Amino acid sequence: MNFAHMLTGVDKAKHASLTGKGIKIGILDSGVDYKHPSLGGCFGENCLIQYGYDLVGDNYGESTDPTPDADPRDLCDGHGTHVAGILAANDTIKGFEGVAPGVTLGAWRIFGCQGDTDDDIILAAADMAANAGMDVINLSLGGGVSAWGEDALAVALSNLANRGIVVVVAQGNEGRDGIARTPSPAIGEHVLAVGSVDNASRLGHLLRVYHKGRELGSYEYTLTDGSQFVLNGSDTEFTTLVRRHENMTSEHTEDNETGCDPIMHDIVGKVMLVKQGGCDFGQKAMQVQNAGGAGLLIYNPDPDDEPASIDIRRYSRVHIPVASLTSQDGLSLLRHYYQTKNNSHMTMKFISEVMPIKNVGHMSVFSTWGPDPELHVKPDIVGVGGSMYSTFPMEMGAYTTMSGTSMATPYISGCVALLMQATRKNSPESIIRHLLNYAKPIYSPDGIHLESMAKQGSGLVQIYDSILASTNVHPYKISLNDTDHFQTSTQLMIENTSNATKTYQLGHLPAMAISGYDFKKSAVPSRKGKYHIVNGTVQFEMDNITLERYEKKNVTVYFEQPPHVNVTVSPLVYGGFLQLRQITENEYPIDDKSIHVPYFGVLGNQRDLPIFDTIQGYPYIGSGGGSPVHSDVSSTWYPTYNFDQGEKLHLYVRLGSPTALLKCELIKDKKVVGYVSRFHNAWVPRNDNSRDNYDYSINWNGHVATDYRNSLIPSAAAAAAAEEDDEADARSSLTIKTYPADPGIYHLRLSALKIYGNAERNEDWETWNSFEFEII
Repeated sequence: MNFAHMLTGVDKAKHASLTGKGIKIGILDSGVDYKHPSLGGCFGENCLIQYGYDLVGDNYGESTDPTPDADPRDLCDGHGTHVAGILAANDTIKGFEGVAPGVTLGAWRIFGCQGDTDDDIILAAADMAANAGMDVINLSLGGGVSAWGEDALAVALSNLANRGIVVVVAQGNEGRDGIARTPSPAIGEHVLAVGSVDNASRLGHLLRVYHKGRELGSYEYTLTDGSQFVLNGSDTEFTTLVRRHENMTSEHTEDNETGCDPIMHDIVGKVMLVKQGGCDFGQKAMQVQNAGGAGLLIYNPDPDDEPASIDIRRYSRVHIPVASLTSQDGLSLLRHYYQTKNNSHMTMKFISEVMPIKNVGHMSVFSTWGPDPELHVKPDIVGVGGSMYSTFPMEMGAYTTMSGTSMATPYISGCVALLMQATRKNSPESIIRHLLNYAKPIYSPDGIHLESMAKQGSGLVQIYDSILASTNVHPYKISLNDTDHFQTSTQLMIENTSNATKTYQLGHLPAMAISGYDFKKSAVPSRKGKYHIVNGTVQFEMDNITLERYEKKNVTVYFEQPPHVNVTVSPLVYGGFLQLRQITENEYPIDDKSIHVPYFGVLGNQRDLPIFDTIQGYPYIGSGGGSPVHSDVSSTWYPTYNFDQGEKLHLYVRLGSPTALLKCELIKDKKVVGYVSRFHNAWVPRNDNSRDNYDYSINWNGHVATDYRNSLIPSAAAAAAAEEDDEADARSSLTIKTYPADPGIYHLRLSALKIYGNAERNEDWETWNSFEFEII
């Protein structure tokens, strides 16, 4: 963590004796192991962690009913303990400090041991934290179900700014899901959404492979949280379920090689390698453990993917270590194994060592891309979140390395505390402006071009520069919107808060543009966008500006979009930074502490983005297994559904872009007779290319709602309903009245409101009509 402090100026703040003293920060997470000596060793008055409550209990997730109590200790998860260490640890054993070890913490436990929570629980915890007098609320919670700022959770947390509280939220770890993925609550207007850069080094886990004492190679593996192979112990024999194939490539492995079924041959005391897929990780681990295996390695068969992030918290009976490998390393291990004589005498030794990170200071691959559908600048700022070594529950090893915007978020919360202590300013607007004005633009790994604005927001926090700031600029971030709504100019208000005259040179730092779609393949953004060295034009009404002491001045900035590109292939997200650089009378730079204002826009129109992924064949009516049902439109034969006998109609939808309103109407004789409430939702997010969010589906039982207004389901409830087998049961808790449709010939009509669309205009809806079917 010490090098992270050097990247961000936290080291300088510490040398200035700033610790965050007097600032209260509430952590809404899995609780904190307050008995950890680096976190004070106690809970209550005169402790580091003085406030808190457990809103859920250990078993929440397995049971839908929370069992709250007054003890927020984290003994089974570790996430919140790791977050607390980054924020405020004072570790004399390992020799590191959190960002702000002088703060006072509160810990509100909102996750059970299974990692589950609910919006109502989050909001209740936030209210408790606010009532306890927290200056800052830290929510290392990303990947929410909604992509809209109007989502109830985003609005409620954003409104806490009106109570003078700075709310710091993780941008999310969906960086491999393509652009425009900002989730709720990070999308909230007044919350500080945090992305991640990588640290300088990490404690890496290596396995070295030997055959008859000769080393064949070494491979890095990613451990499940809380588990550990025996390090530097005796050699452990290796085996695998994956059969030998001629080329040993990912395409040549088979489904029965995944470790999902009982293992019948001898693996006692051996480490087993299996392929990812077929069943969840916990099931694989149980099969290996039941067969006497000493550990499990899982390799990702997709060569374009990172090693899997393995979560087996639901399997409390798994006691063997479980780790993941890349596709390349897994296949290399298999080749070594099958090249050894009789596939035997191949052993492993597990070690840990400090390893440099090549991507140091650059955006983490996992950090979620902005913007949102309505083109707000997100993330707001970036902290260090890649490979952070911090505290962990004592019973789970006391320390571990974790990566995620969950780690970058407490880093920024700690910086907020340092800034509050130094400047004695607590206004959320003032704090955010100081942080964003003095953040450092981040370059792409090539070191030549600035990273896309959709990835980095305002850049990497530079907290000591923010503390020393004597000039600020408003607005501190600018969205130029899309082509139809393009903002051709804006006015900067520049304020000199010092008692000395200052002159600034005004300039422009363009960043790389990115196109994130391939409409020949899908309406959903591609997993990897395509970078372009293209930028718009920026002109200031003056080259330099001089401000007398305590003076404010306005400067108009004019924008032009980049040269025309084929936006029907993919819209282009472009942008950069407006730069204010202090100079002498002879126009020599005084220092490198420039002020930057991030801006971005989209070449193309959000309204033109396709909602339904018709390129991939969606929407469609299918079987329970997902294959499409076909109807012969040239005949009078219709697929039939006898809902009274328990049959279901299976409807599958894949959204390439979010929609503010999704309607599903049951049509008979060109008239609407009712609404299918599972697909009658507000603020619906898009799908992506992950297994868990590839599409939406319902098992419709023939019931419809007749009241248009009361049939709307918020998107969070809709996502929960998607997991229910019985759509009527999923609705029952929402008190939506539904009725069985009468026998007859019908079809379904799905309608999605386009981005920036007006629900009163027919042309602003994208529609799909199913084939006709008969209810009998």
